[in-house]
This record gives sequence, structure tokens and C-alpha cells, in this order.
Amino acid sequence: MHRVTELTDGAIALRPVTTSHVDDLTAAVRSSFTELAPWMPWCKSNTGHAEMAEFVRGARRAHQIGSEHHFAIHDAIGGDFLGMCGITRVQERVRSAELGYWLRSDATGEGRATNSVRLLASWAFEELSLERIAIIAAVANVASQAVALRAGATREGVTRNGCVIGDGSLSDAITFSLIRSDLNSGAAHIEPPKQAETI
Repeated sequence: MHRVTELTDGAIALRPVTTSHVDDLTAAVRSSFTELAPWMPWCKSNTGHAEMAEFVRGARRAHQIGSEHHFAIHDAIGGDFLGMCGITRVQERVRSAELGYWLRSDATGEGRATNSVRLLASWAFEELSLERIAIIAAVANVASQAVALRAGATREGVTRNGCVIGDGSLSDAITFSLIRSDLNSGAAHIEPPKQAETI
């Protein structure tokens, strides 16, 4: 189990997802349904508190075995919940993983997703000893692709039927990757929490 820190760049803060986030998650998914539903298979019209609570329980279990690490994105100053990001599909043997993210619709357009990617990737390279992080976006999800590029990721190519989109169908996907050297400029600042939290 990895001891979890708060990650911050002074504008946003990534905090390990806990049961305290269930209400914020539920409200964010409902308010941003139109934007999330086309890309997120888990985002359904009936997604509510029970589903978000189960997600958090699963995220905590996954963290304990080291297969996934999910963080809530907050405004570092006001504390508002802005969205989620996470490291998934950790493969220790080849030291690689995938990184995903989403924001509330009213929190987009100010670089928060880009900063979240860089903060989380920096943590994962150091704490998880990763050497490669993939970001996978459906070919039509240009907003997600733009975030990956702004974060410094390299576009590697198109994978046919490479991801599942919101309606459950397969879509061609564009794969981006980050390696350690991509974050050499503007590396994330990792700030210890007041009390270290283990989840």
C-alpha cells in the first residue's frame, strides 16, 4: 500500500478519493452528464449516489492492492470539487500504467485538466516507479486529446477499436504517452498533507 499525499501546484490540489467525495461526485456527474456521457461508459442517466459510493469503495480496494490510484481534483484555494483523475492498469513488470481524467463542465477551459495530468504523472513516476504512462482518447474526443498534448504527452498513433465509449460501442482510439523526461520542465510540486492518509 502506498502512503498517499496531497499533490498541488498552488492552483489545484489532488486528494485521494474517499467516501467524503460521494456527494460531490454525484452532483458533478449529474450536472455534467451531457458532456461526460458520450465518452464514459459508466456515466448513465441513472448514475447516482449508490453508484458513486460503489465506485469509491472499489477505488479504495484497488489502491490497497496497487492496481489503481484515484484522486479528486479540488481548487487548492477554495476547496471546490472540480473532477477526477486516476492511474489505472498498473503493470509493475513493465512499469507502465494508464491515466484518465474528467472535469465538471463548469470547471473546464482554465488548464485544470492539463495541470492535473502533470501532477498525477509526476507522482506516479516517483511513487510507483513507472517509466511510461499512456493516455487513451477516442478519435472524436478532441478535448481529451488537447489535454494530453498540452500536458506534454506524445501522440503515438491510432488503435483500431481501442476504447469503449459512452454507448458501450467500440471506437478507434488515439494513444498518447508520457515518460519521465517529458515532465522535466515545470515538474509538479508534491506537498505533504497535514496528516498522512492511507486508504
